[in-house]
Amino acid sequence: MRWAIVRRTIPPDVETVIEIGAGLGSMGRLLAGRYDYLGLEPDETAYRVAVERTAGRVRKTTAEEFTGTADLICAFEVIEHIEDDSAALASWRRLSRRWLMLSTPADPQRYGPWDELAGHFRRYTVESLTAALEAAGWQARLVRRYGFPIGDWLDDGRQAIAARRNKEYEQQGQTASSARQLQYPVALAPVTWIASAPARLLQAPFPGRGHGLIALAELAP
Repeated sequence: MRWAIVRRTIPPDVETVIEIGAGLGSMGRLLAGRYDYLGLEPDETAYRVAVERTAGRVRKTTAEEFTGTADLICAFEVIEHIEDDSAALASWRRLSRRWLMLSTPADPQRYGPWDELAGHFRRYTVESLTAALEAAGWQARLVRRYGFPIGDWLDDGRQAIAARRNKEYEQQGQTASSARQLQYPVALAPVTWIASAPARLLQAPFPGRGHGLIALAELAP
């Protein structure tokens, strides 16, 4: 569902893309098929998967350590994991020649066990994400919701699953990094793409609704 919005939102002048927090390489694989792409992923487990999925176009490093630049900087489901989001957004300016694209969970009132398990500090509204971007030196060109209605149901399902797992983790002394267990295995990627076709079609008539936010911003002068 996210890719259906992202691919239509990336500006036409973009040729080079850096993704901060490439994770398992799901978005990176799609971006690498269209752009001169490089992903940044510090986690060893995620990096090993992502580098295979993107044919080697991921580096095991952080945005703070990296010194290159690109037309577009992407960070999908990353900013909510960073305690000082203002500092992160401001620091990413040095990597971008013009554009920044983010995705992040929407609606603070939906914050729940899944967010805790995944290590989220917050959820955003359209207004709060816009304000965060502009305070950090970006001009918000688009901030919109996506994912309604099926994405909202999936979000509710993750919250319910995480509520049970959180109790298990407390008993076993687990950490928030165990949230990786809630992600789809790489082998199921083609199946999940096909299965998500109805969700992608259903979200189209509801651009102002959904559990997630997509933002496109431009460097402020």
